[in-house]
Amino acid sequence: MNKGTASEKCFSLEGSYTVEAALVMSVSLFFIAALLTGIFEVHSRVVGNMALQEGLEQCIYTEEKIPEDLEDKKLQSLRAFFRCGDAELKLGQSGNKAFGDVETAVRTEIVIKGFDPESFLRLLAAAGV
Repeated sequence: MNKGTASEKCFSLEGSYTVEAALVMSVSLFFIAALLTGIFEVHSRVVGNMALQEGLEQCIYTEEKIPEDLEDKKLQSLRAFFRCGDAELKLGQSGNKAFGDVETAVRTEIVIKGFDPESFLRLLAAAGV
């Protein structure tokens, strides 16, 4: 057996570890980047939903109509969060219901029915209570 050939095989094996390590590291870094992107999308969705819910609760529980600057305030606080700079938020009120939608990574619509003691009393009277 030729000794020069054996030493050449050792050098080729050491080189293959470097190539395999580079492949494994590139795949693992790509996976981590994809995971972080998904986490940031979930974060922006949750922040958007919470800002929308807070705005709708303020619409329902204020005695007068929606303050004109409430939508702007909620949108400004939403855009202050990381990766929510391009978010859109709209609030509205119609009678006893408040509705709104927020668009971050996805679009979410929420409708809240307000406190209506008159209809509750009518239901109790109709039931004979």
